[in-house]
Amino acid sequence: MKKRAFVSMLLVAALLVPAMVFAGGAKAKTPTKSGDIKIAIVSQNQGNPVFYDLEAGARDTAKKLGIQFEWYAPETGDSVKEAELIEAAANAGAHGIGVVPLDVTLQTTMQAVSKRGVYVSTVNSDTISYPEMAFANGTAMFDIGYECGKLALKYLTDKNKTYTIAMIEGQPGTEAFTLRMDGFEKCLKDNGIKFTVLAKLPCDDDFNKAGEQVETFTIANPNLDMWFFSGGWPFFLEVKALSEFAKWHAKPNHWCITVDAFPPEKTFFEAGLCEGAVSQNYYRMGEMTVQYLYDLVTGKGLPKADKMINNTTPWFATGSFPVTPENWQAEFGKMKPW
Repeated sequence: MKKRAFVSMLLVAALLVPAMVFAGGAKAKTPTKSGDIKIAIVSQNQGNPVFYDLEAGARDTAKKLGIQFEWYAPETGDSVKEAELIEAAANAGAHGIGVVPLDVTLQTTMQAVSKRGVYVSTVNSDTISYPEMAFANGTAMFDIGYECGKLALKYLTDKNKTYTIAMIEGQPGTEAFTLRMDGFEKCLKDNGIKFTVLAKLPCDDDFNKAGEQVETFTIANPNLDMWFFSGGWPFFLEVKALSEFAKWHAKPNHWCITVDAFPPEKTFFEAGLCEGAVSQNYYRMGEMTVQYLYDLVTGKGLPKADKMINNTTPWFATGSFPVTPENWQAEFGKMKPW
């Protein structure tokens, strides 16, 4: 009887081992040689310089770890095509996949891939969460908008006035930009600032289109008080391409606040055409995504999360920093030229 009981215990243990789970509920994997490990990131669209630093951080980390790395992105922002690429990465043998999601519709595909035993995380998103998801990292989108609102408060000081504000977003309806704009508005409301948003213009992540929209809308609304760019698209152009914006900005009490400050945007700070930005650490996002997915694949696990999304998904902050007329030279001086 004792022998039979001992054998039964071994059987139970053997059955339990494959079912053990690590962070996010992904199935435990037998560690392999570093050179055999493959990590992928699926981004939102091709040729978007916003993700240059993210990709650089990911590739640098993969090289340091001695693992394989693949970068996937649809030609344009298309959640259906992005979902297809997530599946393609899994079918190509990726052990871990980081996703820069356009929207929450990608959760279905991500969860299905997770259930296949692939570690799946999100990059710069805190809107997707499910039990099997490995982790999320980046900047809280609502919070970065709120921080931009704090920069705006330095200029929007008349609580008896109703200010007029225009906004730029990327792909229409992209949750990240919606949350940034919502956070910006909430900050102003929390501080008793009255305002009207005249427009939220989708530029489709097209720098030229963004510049044209800013120029056209500024001409049509000369009494506009403030521009809020939920991403820095217009500032990737040459300063001379925004001549009407510059004329408008030169008048008293006209201001501009933006999310992110990338190397090409330095010229607009030099010209005094931006009152402030809150910039994200994209390099750290790529670095952390590859490192943490690697750690999960090799059985190391994750450090303590900064917060939990819906009590199921560990979330790690990658940091942000303000760029203002007072510190722009120092902040741009730290950046690697593109």
